[in-house]
Amino acid sequence: MNAHKIIRQKQLANRRQDKISQRKHLNFDALITTIREDFGKIADHRAGNASISLVDALASGFAMFSLKHSSLLALDGIGIYSSEKVGSPYCLKNASVMGRWNATSRCWGAAIVHPDQREVIPLCPEMIVQQDGSKKQDCERKAARRFLADFRREHPHLKCVVIEDGLSSNAPHIEDLRQDGHHFILGARPGDHGHLFEQTDEAFNGGQAEEFSRADENRQDILHTYRFVNDLALNKSNPDVRVNLLEYWQLDGKGKVIAFSWVTDLEITAANVYQIMRAGRARWRIENETFNTLKNQGYNLDHNYGLGKKHLSAVFVYLTVLAFLVDQVQQLCCPLFREALVFRKRKRRLWSGIRSRFELLDCPSMEAILLHMVGRGKPLRQLE
Repeated sequence: MNAHKIIRQKQLANRRQDKISQRKHLNFDALITTIREDFGKIADHRAGNASISLVDALASGFAMFSLKHSSLLALDGIGIYSSEKVGSPYCLKNASVMGRWNATSRCWGAAIVHPDQREVIPLCPEMIVQQDGSKKQDCERKAARRFLADFRREHPHLKCVVIEDGLSSNAPHIEDLRQDGHHFILGARPGDHGHLFEQTDEAFNGGQAEEFSRADENRQDILHTYRFVNDLALNKSNPDVRVNLLEYWQLDGKGKVIAFSWVTDLEITAANVYQIMRAGRARWRIENETFNTLKNQGYNLDHNYGLGKKHLSAVFVYLTVLAFLVDQVQQLCCPLFREALVFRKRKRRLWSGIRSRFELLDCPSMEAILLHMVGRGKPLRQLE
């Protein structure tokens, strides 16, 4: 084979590789087009003398969060705003350690997770702020109820299992979950559910609880131990709220033991107990893969935005989560994005590479930036 044919084959291979590096609707450029279209559907309630269109203002805010510029300030965990001096009618009022009153604003976050998948799909957060017309302070329980109602309205046929920590294993919240048609796996600690665990002990002593141990299929040095009982009263105050309890212990080769326990509406059997345990433990992904990523992987979600006149801090939260969602979709669905991530090795370096090219070069699209980053794109002209 002559040199011309070899070069031609390499060119065709690169061209084919370029074509398969982008999904039609799930790459950055396609998602940006969709986002701008949706921004255009938002009613503009600003004064008539605004010089920048609402679409451009929102798109510019999204661009800043998407580029993860280090000068941006953001929220810390679920807390968005806190001040002893400046507040608004929408802020919550909380006593500080020094006995003073803080004006605060928080949000209720959620994400779709999978035990074996690092990527998460963040959902639109629900703000925990004083609601118009309400005389009582807003709280996480009310925000969760609003979130669940919105989620079911927007996804009426989506089957899902809600996974939450021990603060959520209470009768009112379980009733909310059931009313909206959700299955659930909720953390439950013995110290918070004494009556529930007393029933479990009685069932175990009476031979009505099932307990067994199994070695991990992939790691023989890990031993899983399960104990479970179905159809128990959640507590003495709510005997009609029936749940199933799973207790779980993991022993590794070094003798380290970790323990978890959950209540669920799913019937627990020896055949599905491993899957229920894995699903329950996947709750940590909302902390590690979502909140910790937003704080420590270039999104700078570890400072305070500022309050704004009314809803500014909430808009910043939505734009941040939206930028995170786009990145997660790319990581799941865009081979070119994953190739660039492997090439740069760390996400902070990937964001830095994207940002520097955006600031210094004439970049017609994100696809052009990523191709340039992995050495397969056309030369980009330097900005003057």
